[in-house]
Amino acid sequence: MKTQFAILSAVVCLGLLLAPLSHAGPYIQESIDIAIFDNNEGHPTDSVADASGHDHEFLGTAGWTLLGGALIGATVNFNTASMELENATTPAKQTLSGNQIGPAIGFVGQGFHVIGTYVVTGSRTEETTLGSATEKTKDKDASGYQLDVGYGFGIGPALKIGPSLVYRSIEFKKRSFTNSADPTENYTDRDLATKAKLSGLTAMITVSLSI
Repeated sequence: MKTQFAILSAVVCLGLLLAPLSHAGPYIQESIDIAIFDNNEGHPTDSVADASGHDHEFLGTAGWTLLGGALIGATVNFNTASMELENATTPAKQTLSGNQIGPAIGFVGQGFHVIGTYVVTGSRTEETTLGSATEKTKDKDASGYQLDVGYGFGIGPALKIGPSLVYRSIEFKKRSFTNSADPTENYTDRDLATKAKLSGLTAMITVSLSI
């Protein structure tokens, strides 16, 4: 909790550097990061597996900006990823998906945005299929924080587009697991002695609209 409070306090301090700002009204921001890969090298035999897949991440913040540029709102994150091994002795596929939601505060103005989000709920699911067997792990009861800093170039009276850096540090408290090959391993909503973590820095393209 102390770390989350320190991060959100830093958002307030950074936002003060953006003053003076004047716009007040509804604010909508969408960020996206998409990666598509295909490592098919055109091997003449089936002895070498080819990997292909995608990784999509979406971040949306909506709220209200006050005079002075202060932003109050909420943030929702969604991500999906998939990787497939072809021409392998045993075909394999892995899919990932997740979401996080929380209230957000920040500052918006002069092209800059600094937004901190306190994550109050969320989950992530990993499913791995190897041959005919499938294992599925779902982590839930998320909490943590996210910091989004970026700059947008004006392409209209209220529309901006530009780069953003998003850092997040999130923990998951519970886990469920299923194994189609061995149902005796299955369990639901087990408390994690060592919490599962999701953290890292992501570069994204952001589009924002100040109404």
